[in-house]
Amino acid sequence: MSESVPASPSPPTAAARDPFWDVLKGGLILLVVWGHIIQYQSYGLGPDADGVAGYLTDPVFKLIYLFHMPLFMAVAGFLFAHGLNRDASWSRAARTLRRLVIPTLAWFFILKLLLASIRVWQADAPLDYLQAVFAPGWLRMEILYHAWFVWCVVGFDLLFLLLRRLNADRPWVVGLLVVASCWLPDVSVLFLAQFTFPYFCLGVLLARTPFPQLRPGAVRLLWWFSLIAIPAYLQWTSSDYAYLYNWSVPISGVVWLAMKHLSVTAMVVLVFLIFRTVYPRLPQRGLVLLGRQSLPIYLVQGFLLASLPLLELPLQGTWWFSVTLAPLLAFALTHGLGQLSEALSRRPRLAPLLTGRSQN
Repeated sequence: MSESVPASPSPPTAAARDPFWDVLKGGLILLVVWGHIIQYQSYGLGPDADGVAGYLTDPVFKLIYLFHMPLFMAVAGFLFAHGLNRDASWSRAARTLRRLVIPTLAWFFILKLLLASIRVWQADAPLDYLQAVFAPGWLRMEILYHAWFVWCVVGFDLLFLLLRRLNADRPWVVGLLVVASCWLPDVSVLFLAQFTFPYFCLGVLLARTPFPQLRPGAVRLLWWFSLIAIPAYLQWTSSDYAYLYNWSVPISGVVWLAMKHLSVTAMVVLVFLIFRTVYPRLPQRGLVLLGRQSLPIYLVQGFLLASLPLLELPLQGTWWFSVTLAPLLAFALTHGLGQLSEALSRRPRLAPLLTGRSQN
């Protein structure tokens, strides 16, 4: 490269929403659906002949899951921090809850009731199936698990709002919180919060400093740094899932934990650099729509794919499915849900309930 890389676009404002971040979010939500289709419709959640879940060793699934949610969380932290600079009042907390929690609960109950009713109507389940599906313990587990990203963002938003109100959102305080999060218990979705919290913090801290002009030497250094992710990818086995498991560690494992985070960070940097390079050539109109509707897309596809039975599809259980049929299905489902959500966002009464937006 013979010239410096231009600085990233500024975050969206009330006056003019920068499409850069919506395009990035649109690409990331497409990867979320792609990964879930591999997980739920190529392998299913059950163990294979060797007693492990097959998707844990799928090469495409592994590649997607090395970076997509950490980068998504970093973007969430970055945009949240800029919004916090404009409004750090307690009313912001109420808006966050309305924008994220209400659509999550609404979509969950709508889809669960719909799918359960279809099963009863088809005589696949007795009438008391509805009562079992909506048992409080089962509901709590499913809502937490299938919408874990939403609950993490809500918690992180409220935490940093409190820190700002106390004038305690200093970098050293954030660093201490990241270290302390390593010892969160592996219960419920806390292990996912433990994994993604450092990347939300990274986004918050980056929002305080304008992105610099990256000179060729710095870009080459970042590309070399991203190669750290290769051994993490090769090392990843079904017993050491780099995305989800084995993050809560005793003090003796802190070095290994740091290496895992370093590998994921390297992958996040690499993907972000690639995205900045190809951004001008991407189909921005379609991806902007997906980015703006990423919340309802995330909610519906998660609840839907996890509830559907394993369909009979060609090439299932192979990486050929992951690189051919899975992305096509992900593209169709993501864009279909995006169009549905965009239509709902134009309905004043439905938009706050199902999309989290008070107006289009």
